[in-house]
Amino acid sequence: MKMERQTPKPVPSKGVGAQLSEAGLYVAAEKVYPQAVKGRFRTLKTRLAWGLLVVSALVPWIRWDRGPGVPDQAVLFSFPHMRAYFFDTVIWAQEFYFLTAILITATLGLFLATALFGRVWCGFACPQTVWTDLFVWIERLVEGDRNARIKLDKAPWSAAKLGRKAVKHGLWAVVSALTGFLFVAFFTDAPSAARDLPTGEASTTLYGFWGLFAAFTYLMAGWVREQMCIYMCPWPRIQGGMLDDQTLIVSYDRGRGENRAHARVGQSFADRGHCVDCAMCARVCPTGIDIRNGPQLACIGCGLCADACNRVMDRFGLPHGLVGWAPPASGRDGARARPGMPHPGMPHPGMPHPDVVRPNIVKPKLLRPRTIAYGVLILLTVGASAVAAGHRTMMALSILPDRAPTFVRLSDGSVRNGYTVKLVNRDRVPVEGVLSVDGLDGGVLSVVGTDGESATRSLTADAGSVTTYRVFLRQPAASRGGERTDIGFTFRADRDATVAEGRSVFITGDGRRP
Repeated sequence: MKMERQTPKPVPSKGVGAQLSEAGLYVAAEKVYPQAVKGRFRTLKTRLAWGLLVVSALVPWIRWDRGPGVPDQAVLFSFPHMRAYFFDTVIWAQEFYFLTAILITATLGLFLATALFGRVWCGFACPQTVWTDLFVWIERLVEGDRNARIKLDKAPWSAAKLGRKAVKHGLWAVVSALTGFLFVAFFTDAPSAARDLPTGEASTTLYGFWGLFAAFTYLMAGWVREQMCIYMCPWPRIQGGMLDDQTLIVSYDRGRGENRAHARVGQSFADRGHCVDCAMCARVCPTGIDIRNGPQLACIGCGLCADACNRVMDRFGLPHGLVGWAPPASGRDGARARPGMPHPGMPHPGMPHPDVVRPNIVKPKLLRPRTIAYGVLILLTVGASAVAAGHRTMMALSILPDRAPTFVRLSDGSVRNGYTVKLVNRDRVPVEGVLSVDGLDGGVLSVVGTDGESATRSLTADAGSVTTYRVFLRQPAASRGGERTDIGFTFRADRDATVAEGRSVFITGDGRRP
């Protein structure tokens, strides 16, 4: 008796939220045992993860000569110096807008990638994903694949089970300790930290942050895992506003796969869907969801379900893509098969009948208002940063007048004001120059620690630092003007035309009540 092909029926979506609402609000999370899988996306994830790990581990060890007295680590965020070092570029604390621009550009880039490819960041490059993959790989290496791990966890405690668990957690602890060092190495000199930490000579602060990062790595990658992605991370909630019907997301082709049923190799698929209900897509999922239930918040877009399904399709001689990347506009999820659209195939004994069709696949549009807007914002941010960098000066002058007392009247009738003069030298070499004052008749300068007074004073700005001087400015009685005079300080370098200027005031007290 020939079976008639039935119209595909939507499968009720039971995501994490629906499962919790059925079981109750406070329920224990069911442990996820992802199964190993081979395929294009698994290979991409592995290569990218190891690449990120290797690069992150090597960058703190790269040396970059910046001259004497300056850190020689190529990439360093130095809190004692209040500066960020990126090879030949040094960003000072006063230039926080450059770091802000970098963060804004990275954020907009993440928005653009999400609008184009969904949660590609979560699935391939997020530190939580990368380190969880590493910890799962260690777990699989010690305890075996999915079925072996499930069997081991259900087995009563024994010496063998205790030994495997101890080895696994020991390796996790080693990786966590190395990861903790990796993080702190970006904020302190890496060779010094590597020497001081094992010998007990490191500071309490360094030990504290190293232990904090190590503990969080062990907790988040070893125990929390997918719970971080589902419950703690805000990104799944935010990224929904960046997706549209043209965004490539991992989905199940319901029109092609339903009605699903178990099958044997060589069986005809003329009167049924291509899904053989093997549940391999759910077994390999690192967050424990079934992609056949439709788009879900817990899906991180890693594509491992596509790898697993494609391998099953190969066994039955069916085309790839039953689970794969497609835009929602293709109508794959929950869409009815459209008549008159034969499924593309290849000669094979198990090839489906021409009546087995699939929904129309819409090619995503990369250029659309959303992606263009993100691209324009990125260009504007980068352009503004480039303009700011072009107007960046290597010398800066800061003038802080004394507040108490604001002036001193000397015995000869002259008036003296005190100032703190700060020379900001962003160059790698010391800069010698002359400090002068404009706008004050008869004004003479003196520097604490030196002898004499004159209209100009020779000062030296130390390399890559802020050099502070205590300066007095005196105006003779015969030259005194009003109570308050606006003045300008100028520092001119001897070696080139570098000029740094700063504004302040000179107060005489004239006109005040005695």
